[in-house]
Amino acid sequence: MTRTALIGIVETGAGNICSLEAAIARLGRRSIRLTAPSLSDVDQLVIPGQGRFGPVMQQLRKTGWENFLRDWIRADKPLLGICVGMQILYERSEENSDIKGLGVISERIEKLNSPKQPMMGWADICWRDRQADEQVYFVNSYVAPCTNDTIAYCEYGQTFSAVIQRGNLIASQFHPEKSGATGMRLLQQWLC
Repeated sequence: MTRTALIGIVETGAGNICSLEAAIARLGRRSIRLTAPSLSDVDQLVIPGQGRFGPVMQQLRKTGWENFLRDWIRADKPLLGICVGMQILYERSEENSDIKGLGVISERIEKLNSPKQPMMGWADICWRDRQADEQVYFVNSYVAPCTNDTIAYCEYGQTFSAVIQRGNLIASQFHPEKSGATGMRLLQQWLC
């Protein structure tokens, strides 16, 4: 009998973990919350959304996740970052410019130049390799610039990365667990 893959959810001291756990369960997948990097049976990691860049990075440093996550990503093991879980993959953020991120992506998170702050609600994302746009749910005031890693973007006051991918690393600025059927389909693809 084949073992069902186990998804580890990194406890960041913030994050919308209950909604994420419920979405993973609806997909028929198993998840476990991880306060420290002890991953005997974990096949994939998720860094959940919600929270501020600085406090999330401080929590990851304090609990031993910072170097572990860098090594996990270097080894090209599956990781999904959501919202601030995407932003901490970058060098720095204007939200807390004195605190370094993981530096996996050599760019800086910037304050969103948008009609209202924070950006909250449904917005279209455009995929680079698909014709159809899709609506997903955002809650953010900071964004990543578009780069070669960008596979979907959003236009809201400015154009920014909605989804990035580098090998087995995928990250979204929006919340797939709050994005209805579209979000569930994306989670199903990303957590396969």
